[in-house]
Amino acid sequence: MLKKFRCPECVKSFALEQDCGDHIDVVHLNKKPFECDECQCEFATQSNFTAHISKIHQLHVRAIHQKIKDSECDLETSYQSALQGPVDSVHRNFRPFKCDQCDYAAIEKSKVKTHYRAVHLKIKDRKCEECDFEAATASNLQSHVNSVHKKLKPFKCNQCDYEALHRGNLNRHIRAIHQKN
Repeated sequence: MLKKFRCPECVKSFALEQDCGDHIDVVHLNKKPFECDECQCEFATQSNFTAHISKIHQLHVRAIHQKIKDSECDLETSYQSALQGPVDSVHRNFRPFKCDQCDYAAIEKSKVKTHYRAVHLKIKDRKCEECDFEAATASNLQSHVNSVHKKLKPFKCNQCDYEALHRGNLNRHIRAIHQKN
């Protein structure tokens, strides 16, 4: 198949215009449109997102657009656990990977490495092109750009005027403000 759509940023070419656009979004703009409802990790591709859900949360993808309520915390999610009780990482604070310099722990080894670089080595090598902000991760830089410079807050509370950049922040807001018992 003829690859007639060339990325203006690099040498890659694509047969489909949509594939070229997806490449630009993911590789050059660092867009990560798939966010985990459970831990707010973001992913560039659906396959990586689905693998994360299965591996980290031991959840099996059910109908993507069908929301299911967690009986333990009333969290709405698109996933249903596979014949298990509540997910350890969410309800029992299961964090098997530990930082050897402090009390930080995470559900993924890569998160501990990122934490170590940012907190203990103080490496912030992602620089904002519009201001002096520096970030340790590409996703933190993208969040900064989206919230500070683009003023994006796509997740809106249906009970008040609260708006959030990330779905996880909206979920926390709803639990803390509107589900107090």
